[in-house]
Parts: sequence; C-alpha cells; structure tokens
Amino acid sequence: MDDEAKRIAALEQVVFALLAAGAVRGIPPNDLRLHAIGGLLTGTRGRWVDEEHIGDAINELHRAMRFFPD
Repeated sequence: MDDEAKRIAALEQVVFALLAAGAVRGIPPNDLRLHAIGGLLTGTRGRWVDEEHIGDAINELHRAMRFFPD
C-alpha cells in the first residue's frame, strides 16, 4: 500500500470514528451526515473546503452510512 492509499484508509477511519462517537453521545450518525453535507453546501463552510471535491465528499459520507443502520 503506497502512502496515498494509507492516507485514504486513515481518512475513512476518521469518518467512521466521528460518526460512531456522535452515536455514543446520542447524536444519530445520519444527523451528523446531514449537518456535514449542509456545511459543505452552504456558506457556513470554512476555508478548508475544496470546492472541487465537495461532490466526492458527499458521496463518501453517503457510503459511510452503510456501517450505521437507521
């Protein structure tokens, strides 16, 4: 596995960890996903958002939800 693949795998784990941490604290993972998507799509996003990758980021959030049943 090259460095880029390792980085991607680590970032996937970060997404899962954040969704799981929210669930432990009583915040449904789907609510976190929706808030994250809203932050990406609205003016409330920070300078860290790369406009070019917003669609891909949203797709990844949707895919992550397969690990968190409703």
